[in-house]
Amino acid sequence: MNLCFLLGKVVSNIEYQFIYDNKEISIVLFDLLLENKSIIFCKAYNEKADWIYQRIEQNNMICIQGRVHSQWVEIEEVKHLK
Repeated sequence: MNLCFLLGKVVSNIEYQFIYDNKEISIVLFDLLLENKSIIFCKAYNEKADWIYQRIEQNNMICIQGRVHSQWVEIEEVKHLK
């Protein structure tokens, strides 16, 4: 996994879910549109997922620090830009 920093706009609804058969692990899923028109699928877990679901909406600009997986980015830190 590689560390990455991304700046972009949330272009999908933020889905809030729980991991199957475990109501203690929450997850958010959404797509992030970058300046070069690439769309990146993002995931965040637990407290970070809760924070994102409460404060971030579709069309918000955000900056994230995360880990690159083969098909998605796992968010470690997020900053809401105004």
